[in-house]
Amino acid sequence: MKNYHNTSPTPQWRGKYFASAVIMDGVMSICKMGLSNCRNLTSVVILTVEYIGNHTFMFCVNFTSITLPDSVTSIEEFTFYSCVRFVS
Repeated sequence: MKNYHNTSPTPQWRGKYFASAVIMDGVMSICKMGLSNCRNLTSVVILTVEYIGNHTFMFCVNFTSITLPDSVTSIEEFTFYSCVRFVS
């Protein structure tokens, strides 16, 4: 099982260079704070993930939409904390 792990709380590059993301087939979980602080991120498409960890999209202040597959079985608390523009 493949997992996406954030190894640094706030890398220098985080959120500066992309506005959207696709979590590809084969990734089964996005761990705690996986995409947090991506301030330019507006949308995410997730293809096969089952688990989304705590604070995954925390402080993604321009985040507006996400596409989730039927495979998602668990979304932890505060996953969308401070996503003030999130609509769908």
